[in-house]
Amino acid sequence: MRAARICTVAVALVVVAWLVVMERDAHLLANGTELSQKLTTKQKDVCPHAPAGAADCRSFARAASDLRAARFLNPDTAPRLNLGIVLAGNDAKRRVASARRLTRSEPENLGAWLELLVASLRAQDLASSREAAAALNRLDPRDFDRKGQLIRG
Repeated sequence: MRAARICTVAVALVVVAWLVVMERDAHLLANGTELSQKLTTKQKDVCPHAPAGAADCRSFARAASDLRAARFLNPDTAPRLNLGIVLAGNDAKRRVASARRLTRSEPENLGAWLELLVASLRAQDLASSREAAAALNRLDPRDFDRKGQLIRG
């Protein structure tokens, strides 16, 4: 009976620790995403290549740091996707490469395919945009047509 209680307490502690990590990751993801959405065009151009500690790049560095930290023991790919977007800045080809890595590792990730479509259209990469549109239609045919256009919201 005593061994069962010890096992139950041990399992409960592991579950609580896991929930604490997930809560921390969710907070970091939300904060990193919010910071990244507030970045200016100039920051998106300059900061991915700026030296660490550059004055105008503190928000960029904080967003990237939070998104990196949010990946810890996190099965969600949103931190990886958002980090790729932040680190690519305004470089559409880097965004394509980042999204492509995620679609290769998770071919059923709707968010990654949508990012690949957006980034490839900006980069004028027609082959990638066609591939992404086809994947969106395959994964979610009720919401996306064969061209990757949202049918309903």
